[in-house]
Amino acid sequence: MREILAMRPFSALAAICALLSLWGCSAGRPIRSTRPAPDFRVPLLNGGAISLDNLRGKPSVINFWASWCGPCVDELPEFEEVWRRYRGKVNFLAVATNDSRERVVEFVRQHHLTMPVAVDRGEAVAGKFRYYGLPTTVLLTAEGKIADTNTGPLPGSLLEEKIKDLLGGG
Repeated sequence: MREILAMRPFSALAAICALLSLWGCSAGRPIRSTRPAPDFRVPLLNGGAISLDNLRGKPSVINFWASWCGPCVDELPEFEEVWRRYRGKVNFLAVATNDSRERVVEFVRQHHLTMPVAVDRGEAVAGKFRYYGLPTTVLLTAEGKIADTNTGPLPGSLLEEKIKDLLGGG
């Protein structure tokens, strides 16, 4: 009886590991969603503004970040590289939230970011997407529907896999 009781923690651990391994089973399949993204309009750092309507027609990656967020600082250069590879096929929008325009301008300059950057004062846009922390990355279909949301750092290689799924070529 003692041997059986001693095995329970290992059985529970094995079950958890099995469930976690199933988590990534959708990789390689096109992403389908019916949940529409919330409408928004946010000022771009280089002037003008962008809205959900501007993103329709191509899949989109929206990344919510801040210059004071360590994981965001680590993630954005990889996003820049992926953006450069998929520019023209996928819209990218880096939305600085809970940050000052001045700090964002300096961050963009220091890190040589060329992807579109917006400043979301007061979480007006981020709040509509119901984010739970920074960084948060939202992938949209070409029709403006939420395909995937990732809270926490997203490695460039995984972002690229998700983009390929969105494009239907995963």
